[in-house]
Amino acid sequence: MKQAKFHLVFDRKNTTIKPEDQALIYIDCSKNGKRLYLSTGVKVQKRHFKGANNKWIDNSYPEAHKLNVYLTNFLNKFVSFDNQQMLLDIDYPLDALKGLINNKLVTNFIEYFEKCYLNNPKIVNNTKKYYNTTLQHLKNFGKIIYFTDLTYVNISGFDKHLHSLELKDTTISKYHKAMKSIVNEATRSGFLDKDLNLYKDIKTNAKAGERVYLTIDEVAQLENFVDKDENSYLTRSKDMFLMCVYTGLRYSDLIKLNDKTILFTKDKVEISLISQKTKKVFRITLNDFFKSEGQLNSKPVEIVLKYKDRLALNPFKISEQYYNRLLKDLAKASGINKNLTSHVARHTFGTYMASKVNSFTLKTLMQHSKIETTAIYVNTSNIDGVIKGIDWSK
Repeated sequence: MKQAKFHLVFDRKNTTIKPEDQALIYIDCSKNGKRLYLSTGVKVQKRHFKGANNKWIDNSYPEAHKLNVYLTNFLNKFVSFDNQQMLLDIDYPLDALKGLINNKLVTNFIEYFEKCYLNNPKIVNNTKKYYNTTLQHLKNFGKIIYFTDLTYVNISGFDKHLHSLELKDTTISKYHKAMKSIVNEATRSGFLDKDLNLYKDIKTNAKAGERVYLTIDEVAQLENFVDKDENSYLTRSKDMFLMCVYTGLRYSDLIKLNDKTILFTKDKVEISLISQKTKKVFRITLNDFFKSEGQLNSKPVEIVLKYKDRLALNPFKISEQYYNRLLKDLAKASGINKNLTSHVARHTFGTYMASKVNSFTLKTLMQHSKIETTAIYVNTSNIDGVIKGIDWSK
C-alpha cells in the first residue's frame, strides 16, 4: 500500500485567459495510480499563485498571509489523515477524501453502515429495525470493521455466524439484504472497488417458505368470536386483523386509517392513502369487498362504520409489537390453532383472492412491484379443480 501524494495546483482546467481572470486552487491527490482533484474554495489570479510550500500566494495579494495559513492547514488535513491510515494499515479510496472537506469522512465501515440507514429517508422505520439488528450482528461477529475487512472470506464468515444463531432462512436473508444495500452504496460512493462483487458466490436468498393463512372456516370462526368487552383491545385487534383480511392492507397502512384516509361519499366508502412502503397512492372502494348476497354493507364497510365516530383518533394506531401480542391472545380465545401475526391477515387475503381475480389485478391490490411476488399467493390447492374442468375429448 503506497502513501498518497498531495500538492496544490492552480486552474487545473486552464480557464484563465486574461491577466485579471481568476481561477480556483485545487488539491491534486494521487494514490495507487489514481488521481482526484478537490477544490479549496480559494480563487486568485494566476500571477498571485506561487505554488511554494506555506507561501502559496504572493504577498502582493490582499490578506495573503491568512490565505496561506488557510491553504496550509487545508492541505495538512489530508496529509495527516493519510499518515494516520498508513500507520493503521488501512487502505482507502481517493473518493473517501471528499468527506474531509465537510468533516464527514468515515473510514470505519460500521460507522458508515449506521449513518447510511439512519439518514436514508427512503427506509421506513420498520425496515430500519432490520438494519439496526444487522448492524448488531456485524458488531458481534467482530471481523468486519473497516472497509478493507469487506472480503469474500469475511462475508462468508458473517453468513456462517448468522446460521450459527439458528435463525430462520428468511430472517438471515433480510439481514444480508440490508448488508448488501449498504455495500452497494459504499461501492457507488467510491469506498469500495467496483470489481469486488463481494456477494458473487454467496447465496443469500431464502427458500420460499410456507405462508401461514387462515381458511374460510377459520376466518368465519374469528368473525364469530365475541369478547365480553366490545371496546377491549382484543376486540379492536380482531377488527384490525379482519380489515386486513378483507382488503390486503399492510400493518403500516392499516394504522393510517383515520378521518383523513377514509372517505365517505353518498354511496361509497373508500380508502385513499400514500402507502408507507411503496410511497404510492393506494385507493380502493370498500363496498365491493367481501359482500354477501342480501347483506346491506360489505364486511370492511361494517368495520369502518363501527369506528366512524372515532376515526379522528386513529383507532388502529397501536405498536406492531403490541398488536402481534394481542393477536396471539385472540387466536387462543377464538380457538384458532395458528400463530396469528399482522402478516397472516395479508397472506389470507392474497391466498383467497388468487382464486377470484387474475394475477395482475391481485398484484395491484397487494401493491407488489413484481408479478413474481404475487405468484406466490396462487393457491396450489385449486389445481385439482382446474384439472377436473378440462375437456379431454378435444
